[in-house]
Amino acid sequence: FDGCPGNVSTNSPASGLKMTISPNPFAGWVRVESEEVPIQSVFLYDATGRLVREITAVENTAVSIQTGGLPAGLYGLQVRTKDGRSAAYKLIHE
Repeated sequence: FDGCPGNVSTNSPASGLKMTISPNPFAGWVRVESEEVPIQSVFLYDATGRLVREITAVENTAVSIQTGGLPAGLYGLQVRTKDGRSAAYKLIHE
């Protein structure tokens, strides 16, 4: 994936959230940072929609997810903030 950025910094139009997800592609771990409000929970799904990692009660503006043991491929990340908003992102695991 030459030319892919090392992180994804994005506004989620539907929720208005400003998040930084890095690195992407990832291997071993991925970090989620909110520029505004504390993160409530983070869910990582594999390409079939199966929940493979879940972190709840974060109550902080940043969290790291350990991804060791997960196979390479496409993953979906859902982030929910303490104020009830949520956003979804696509990630690549190397």
